[in-house]
Amino acid sequence: MTKDALDKAARALLKMGPVPHKRPGKPTKKDLERKFKMTTNRKDRPVIRETG
Repeated sequence: MTKDALDKAARALLKMGPVPHKRPGKPTKKDLERKFKMTTNRKDRPVIRETG
């Protein structure tokens, strides 16, 4: 990246306003009944999957 591109990106970041704070909604009964299982993939990395 050139200095001009970095300057342009920095100016764009400064022009952005604050992010509004919004509380997440309460979970529904369907959300609370979801079940997950952690397994490993072929490369022995953990993977979380939803079960039924």
